[in-house]
Amino acid sequence: MPRADAERLRRQYPVFEYSGFDAAPSAAGLDVRLLEHFERPTALADGDTAADWFRMFGRYLLTATPTERHAELLAALDRRAAPALRTESGAWTADYVRLRWWAVAR
Repeated sequence: MPRADAERLRRQYPVFEYSGFDAAPSAAGLDVRLLEHFERPTALADGDTAADWFRMFGRYLLTATPTERHAELLAALDRRAAPALRTESGAWTADYVRLRWWAVAR
């Protein structure tokens, strides 16, 4: 990535500097010219909770925990996530973050 572009990205997106988000495109021979970071809240399916989302995408994190404790941990996850991710009507939202790149070939 040209130094001027990297400096501009670091000023606009402080996370860019230490995250290594440009490593994969750079390794593929691309120069990142723009990185957009924005929130993209996504409604979960009816009846699904944060624990259901976690079972789908974070199951590997449970491997270090005895199986008999999974239900307890997932219930605690729902309790802690509810104030931020559950609406008054009981619907759950995943608080996804989207990263969008614009890169050019070197």
